[in-house]
Amino acid sequence: MNEQDRQKMKDANKRASEMNLSLLGELENLLNENKKLEEENKKWREYYEFGSNLYKRSQGNQGRGTLNT
Repeated sequence: MNEQDRQKMKDANKRASEMNLSLLGELENLLNENKKLEEENKKWREYYEFGSNLYKRSQGNQGRGTLNT
């Protein structure tokens, strides 16, 4: 392998390494965003379940006019 081929391989390796670092950074950003969305989803799920349970209780007590909380 001559010097020109070695230099081309070094340059290609450097570009690949830079691209990998960039992709790893993007992956980290996406994982952080996913974590935030999972936390937000958990809050909304809990809110929905609370409201759903409250609604079910109110339907069961419709004739009595009271809520069992």
